[in-house]
Amino acid sequence: MKLPFLDGDQAAVALIRDFDWGSTALGPIERWSAPLRTVVGMLCRAPNPLALLWGADGIMIYNDAYAVIAGKRHPAMLGSKVREAWPEAADFNDHIMTEGLAGRSLSYRDLAMEIARNGEREQAWFNLDYAPVWDDDDSPAGVIAFVTETTGRIQDNAALRQSEEQFRVFAQAMPNHVWAAHADGFIFWLNDQSYSYTGAALGTMTGINAWGDVVHPDDLPVATACWRTALATGTVYETEFRIRRADGNYGWFLVRAEPVRDESGKVISWVGTNTDIDALRETENALRIANDTLEAQVNARTAELQAKEARLRTVFETSFGFQGLLDPDGRLLDANATSLTAIDSALDDIAGLSFWETPWFAGTPGMDETIRDAVARVARGDVVRQELLINLPVGGWRWFDFVLRPIFSTQGDVIAIVPEALETTERRAAEEALRQSQKLEAMGQLTGGVAHDFNNLLTPIIGTLDLLSRREIGGEREQRLIGGGLQSAERAKMLVQRLLAFARRQPLQPQPVDVAALIASMSDLIASTSGPRIRIDMDIAAWLPAATAEVNQLEMALLNLAVNARDAMPEGGTLTIAAATADIIDGEVPGMAAGRYVKITVSDTGTGMDEHTKRHAIEPFFSTKGIGKGTGLGLSMVHGLASQLGGALNISSKLGLGTSIELLLPATAASVVPIDQPTDPADAVIGAGTVLLVDDEDPVRQTTAEMLIELGYHVIEAHSGEAAIELIDQHAIDMIVTDHLMGGMTGTALIEHVRRTAPDLPVLVITGYADAAGIAADVPRLTKPFRSAELAAMLATIQQR
Repeated sequence: MKLPFLDGDQAAVALIRDFDWGSTALGPIERWSAPLRTVVGMLCRAPNPLALLWGADGIMIYNDAYAVIAGKRHPAMLGSKVREAWPEAADFNDHIMTEGLAGRSLSYRDLAMEIARNGEREQAWFNLDYAPVWDDDDSPAGVIAFVTETTGRIQDNAALRQSEEQFRVFAQAMPNHVWAAHADGFIFWLNDQSYSYTGAALGTMTGINAWGDVVHPDDLPVATACWRTALATGTVYETEFRIRRADGNYGWFLVRAEPVRDESGKVISWVGTNTDIDALRETENALRIANDTLEAQVNARTAELQAKEARLRTVFETSFGFQGLLDPDGRLLDANATSLTAIDSALDDIAGLSFWETPWFAGTPGMDETIRDAVARVARGDVVRQELLINLPVGGWRWFDFVLRPIFSTQGDVIAIVPEALETTERRAAEEALRQSQKLEAMGQLTGGVAHDFNNLLTPIIGTLDLLSRREIGGEREQRLIGGGLQSAERAKMLVQRLLAFARRQPLQPQPVDVAALIASMSDLIASTSGPRIRIDMDIAAWLPAATAEVNQLEMALLNLAVNARDAMPEGGTLTIAAATADIIDGEVPGMAAGRYVKITVSDTGTGMDEHTKRHAIEPFFSTKGIGKGTGLGLSMVHGLASQLGGALNISSKLGLGTSIELLLPATAASVVPIDQPTDPADAVIGAGTVLLVDDEDPVRQTTAEMLIELGYHVIEAHSGEAAIELIDQHAIDMIVTDHLMGGMTGTALIEHVRRTAPDLPVLVITGYADAAGIAADVPRLTKPFRSAELAAMLATIQQR
């Protein structure tokens, strides 16, 4: 069927045409009403952001311009209910739908809303207009939204107001008259000193001819002519005239105004000052009367200027920024102490050199041309600002926010150039650290999701191979193949656990752990793993408190660190394992809470790491061991484990001198809990009774059912929580074994439902990684993948409760 209202090649047209509208309340697109088609066709071709909210639920249809405003929520929100598409504005949109479907229009200007269109909440402002849309039966069937985002304008206006307020505060603090005018000469603001001097009422001296009433009549024509010339040419306005004081007398002022230009060079406003020179005028008159009086006054004035120059020199020399002064040809005239210290030079040694030939830039290839070009631009009147990476004689490579500004004469000629540089090395390092943190977080999200899927895949593989091995299927050759496959599957399980540890999504059961006893119990294993060429030293502090950790994961972490240390000492060396307490104060270690920690340190005397290796060491799959010699997940797993337990991992290393890795774990005063050993399947109680097995993954459910049957249970299978509830009402159930994350009802929701009616019915949750966070602490759980022995041990534990 032809759909002419959707002709065209816009992205919105393609999305709307291909969307499965039959799954929504609107029905198939071919059966849309004529008004709906007309509005959708108009919406698709409109250049401005439009969205149609159709029906009682406000099903969303929108164009390309609106998709830009939607951000990362597009295209998932197409065809969704407006309440679900914008949950943070659900009440607002409910009101819009109520009013619109009642035939009323609504309008908002610069409406502030907090939305999360790109994954994080942000403040945004909009102009919103809503109008009802009428269907074939002449009743409102939808609401069309005209959306204009005004966030940029609102923020720009706020920044402008702040800038203007800062200018006003600065100007009010000055002893001179300060005033500001628009580009056309309209004076719109004067500081309080202007009004107090003239005695004029506040607000009465603004306008095009604002000074007409206070300028001496003899001086007004010249002052006005100079002002018009400055406005016409955009040059600096400077002249002298008399201004009437509040007592009616006149005083002489030097009046100067400079144009403020935008990035294109266009004059957008003027900033002026009136400097009281009445005393100077009197001095000039006195000169004609008495030369000696003039000399005294000149000397006093000179002393004042020298004092001012001294103050400016003090500010110049004590600034933490790099500052200097160049002539228009780029030759160095002056430089402050901070900038000279960075090149270990005196001003006399470099004065007169071209700026680009000075030691600041000599150690950076190509920088001389960059600076030469920048100086040439500033000599023509431009301002140059850029970030530079410079190799300085003192301090090496450092980043700077570098600015070159021209100084103009009253005639508008460039008479000097001022270079300024503010070091940004630490800021960039912080930004780089943030980027690395975000990168690791993103990789953690990815690896965690992949690892969870692998757990579901490995569960039937390990379970099936385990059953085949236990039942001794086939001959010796078949059993050898089954054993090899089971061994490979277990290695894959270990790899998945490392991925989950890196992603901080490994389901942990932290408990107080005696670190000293754990390290002592592993000493033989570490020694045999390290080999005879590695000397093992232990340095365990006395009275070491227990640490909050999980025994199996901590053992794996220590073994990984020991193996890494061994590989870093191919010619032999010393491996030191130390444990002590560490008190962390608030803010000392980013991301860690203040308190007492147990610090486990694994040090070696091996090859060490360069900066590149140390920077990437905790990234997953990063390895220096060569192809096939390492997974690259050892350190990333340890880092993920520490972070998940509320601790931290620190790496100290120098190339050729060895590496020291600190693992910080929260200390606890709780008593150490003995670790239960898994029940051997041969000792497990043979099962009896009926088990309701719930899992939406057919292979996982089938494999688990076979394990339960082999253990002696009668098994009833359900593919969802809802189906399980129906079976509970139809059968006598002795135990429930359920997956947690399933489509529809979760395993936790199923258990809560069952406990309301049968609180004593034994339950077991089989879970992956992230879903463990939603399981109550008193609910037994078994982590995927698992073997028959692990399932038997867990069921035996449940039966003993």
